[in-house]
Amino acid sequence: MNCFMLTDKEQKNSSVALPMNEKDKKPGYQLSLELEGVHELPFEMKLMKSCIKNGKLVSEENLFEIKEIWPDYMLNQFAYNMFSERFKEVIEKELTGNEEIDWIAAKIHGNGECKTYYILRFTKKLDTINEEKSLFDKYGLIRPCFSSSKVEKYSIFHRSISDYFWKIPSGVYVTEKLKKAIQKAKLTGVGFEKAMVS
Repeated sequence: MNCFMLTDKEQKNSSVALPMNEKDKKPGYQLSLELEGVHELPFEMKLMKSCIKNGKLVSEENLFEIKEIWPDYMLNQFAYNMFSERFKEVIEKELTGNEEIDWIAAKIHGNGECKTYYILRFTKKLDTINEEKSLFDKYGLIRPCFSSSKVEKYSIFHRSISDYFWKIPSGVYVTEKLKKAIQKAKLTGVGFEKAMVS
């Protein structure tokens, strides 16, 4: 069984969503705690250009030179998995019913428009890891290996070892079936990194 972690498609210049106000710029793990029971971000975001200048990753207001200003898989300040309405629909169509997810709406302004994107949130901690074949250190899980018998129940899932940050994880994984549906829909901005499954 093949599974893949969703990643951003590497591009020279890409859009990134940042909070409109400085006070809302905080680490994703901190914001996750504030989003319990909430279905819309309590602030709005704006599009910026993410690019490399003098060897450093920077954000700029000007959106020129971006091939796809509104990608279906949106990079953002919090390292959340943020999806367009179209991407959300593809995921929902492929769900098995065992994933137990919901969505947090995020309003993003850019290029004279305002669009709603969706942050994926799990409402149940999923048991997915093959602990014998995964790599750990004293701080926790370093390299996950998923159990094929555990993940076959899902189309989209998270790592399950940590007691924290599984609800809105930065690492989200999909089955090959969902990967093919994403590719068939020609969703933009998303890449795939093959995961270990045993």
